[in-house]
Amino acid sequence: MSENQRIARLQTEIAGLKKAIALLATMPDARFPLEEELATKERELAALTDAAGSAGRTHSQQIGEHAQVGTAIAGDVHGDVSSVQQSGGVNFGSGNTIEQIGDIVAGDKTVNEGPKVYGNITSGRDVNIATNQTINNAVDNTGAQGVFHAPVTINYGSSQPAASVRELTVDEQIAQQQQRLMALRGQLADLLLQEAKFGSAYAPSYVTSGMREARANIQRTKQTLRDLGATVNDHPDDTSR
Repeated sequence: MSENQRIARLQTEIAGLKKAIALLATMPDARFPLEEELATKERELAALTDAAGSAGRTHSQQIGEHAQVGTAIAGDVHGDVSSVQQSGGVNFGSGNTIEQIGDIVAGDKTVNEGPKVYGNITSGRDVNIATNQTINNAVDNTGAQGVFHAPVTINYGSSQPAASVRELTVDEQIAQQQQRLMALRGQLADLLLQEAKFGSAYAPSYVTSGMREARANIQRTKQTLRDLGATVNDHPDDTSR
């Protein structure tokens, strides 16, 4: 049987199946196997039709002059074929939808408006800013850091009132100086132990100079206490023997 005869037979069978399915419109269970058979035969007919059409078609193209063809053509074409060539840049092909694309710069670019930054700027090294800057800081007085090549205006927010410092009472000042005197005498005692360990004639310079400084501070602290009206007892180690 030739291909044309097979195609004619399939077309007749498909037509008969469609009529039978129409008569069984209210009987889905009886209609279902006929619909499957119809789908199979329609696929078979489509395959035969495509094969027969492809085998019987040939095409020739004649390209003259200095034409350059960069378009692959598949299937039947009726009419002129236009091919648009692209020079440079990025070729995205055809049929593509590009929702958004950034700047593609192959050379110098002139920007008439500087970038707008909303929020903090964090950099692992120096930040170079080459335009006039206005820094509004309404919270604290944090300074601008980085390398600036133009004037920088810093607008600080309302300054917070300085915390009031309460002046110490005389008794509190005396207690503070007494603690200082105790600490200085403890420091001197440690240095005297080191002097005894090495021997006064062989004590390192840091021991002897430390002892002199500690004793001078002790004398000043004792005098401060006496000026405040406190009674201060002298200790034998407060002065060198």
